Amino acid sequence: MNAFRDEWPNTAQSAEDRASTRERVTQQLEEQEAALYRECEFKRLERTLNGLYARQVAEGPSVLLRQRTQRLEAIMAALQGHPEALAG
Repeated sequence: MNAFRDEWPNTAQSAEDRASTRERVTQQLEEQEAALYRECEFKRLERTLNGLYARQVAEGPSVLLRQRTQRLEAIMAALQGHPEALAG
């Protein structure tokens, strides 16, 4: 058993080391998951906006279409790191 520990030094980690490693890995996975969700949401909003832009061209200007477009553009700006866009 001693030879195994000498060959693989990480097997002798303390419980505290394993807990901190687990927390670090969990945090990294949560950050990656959040980034993936932001990317998916951004792509969905982008498709929706492209459809609204096409409707505006086909149907002409409409107050409701313009308001919806402005709301979605503000959400996209917030996802890109500009949360003040939601205030306006």
